[in-house]
Amino acid sequence: MTYTINEHLSSSSIAADEIFMLFGISNNKIDHLKTISYWFKKNPSTCFRIVEGRLKHTISGLSRLKTVYPNVRFITTIDNPWQRLFQIYRNYLNHTKKFIDLNEFVQLVASDLTLCPNILDDYPLDDSIIILRNEHIETDFTNFTKSSDAVFTLTNPVDYRKLFNKDTNDCIRSIYQKDLSFFYPKLLS
Repeated sequence: MTYTINEHLSSSSIAADEIFMLFGISNNKIDHLKTISYWFKKNPSTCFRIVEGRLKHTISGLSRLKTVYPNVRFITTIDNPWQRLFQIYRNYLNHTKKFIDLNEFVQLVASDLTLCPNILDDYPLDDSIIILRNEHIETDFTNFTKSSDAVFTLTNPVDYRKLFNKDTNDCIRSIYQKDLSFFYPKLLS
C-alpha cells in the first residue's frame, strides 16, 4: 500500500491494456468525472478504454463490480472532510426536515461514523481504485495520467473549516485522521 496521495497516483499510471470506469462518491457541484471521461474519449490511446455509465456511491456495488470485472480500474473524486461533512449536513437537513446546528451535527457524526465515514475505510486503496482530490484535481489528474491537457472547471475554493468552531475542527481532525494523513496532510494542523 502507498502512504501518500502522490505515491498512490504515481504508482497508478495508465497501462496499455487497462479498462476504466468512473464512480461518484463526491457531492461536489462541479463534476470533474465528466472532464475525466472526455479526456479518456478524446485521446487515441485511451478512447476505447473507458466504460460508459457511472457507478453511484455504493460500497457493495463497487465490491461486486470488482469481483465481476477484476481487470477494470475505478476512478473517483473526493472532497476534504470539512467539505464532505458540510454537504452531508445540508443533505441531512433536507432529508430529515428538522434543524440541527452544524457543530451539533459533527457530534452526531462522531457518535455514528456511518453518517460520514472515512473514505479509506469505505474504499481501501488497492490497484483497482484511483482517488483524485477535487481541490487538487489538475495536479492529481496530471500525476495519474502523466498528461496535462485536461481542462477542468475550477472554482474559488471555500475554506469550510471556517464554518466550524475550534472544538469541532479538532473533532473532525480526530475523526478523519486516516483520510487527512493520506489525502490532506497539511490540513492536520
